Amino acid sequence: MLMSQKSELMKQCRQDAKGNDGNMQVLSEQSLDSSVKMVQASSLLKAQDEKTLGGLLAVFAKYDEKTFLIPTAAFKFDQSSTSMIPSSTELMRDESQELVGMSVITGG
Repeated sequence: MLMSQKSELMKQCRQDAKGNDGNMQVLSEQSLDSSVKMVQASSLLKAQDEKTLGGLLAVFAKYDEKTFLIPTAAFKFDQSSTSMIPSSTELMRDESQELVGMSVITGG
């Protein structure tokens, strides 16, 4: 049951992250107002997320009621190289609180 729920969530995230051109939208490529408060991407991670990130190309996230991809490189645990994202960004998680993203092997 849990796998089918995760599969449905993944399918919905993929659909929601597509822009008008049919390509996945990457959060860091969006034009943001200069007044948006930014935080390091890694600040949104939980302790157990490091092992999950290893198998993902990108993580799905919600920002401003839209779904985007955040490449896993943005979450580098070396604080000097982490990317900045809006503080109101919510990383997508399944029922077991694991990150939802596109895997390295299957792309889904």
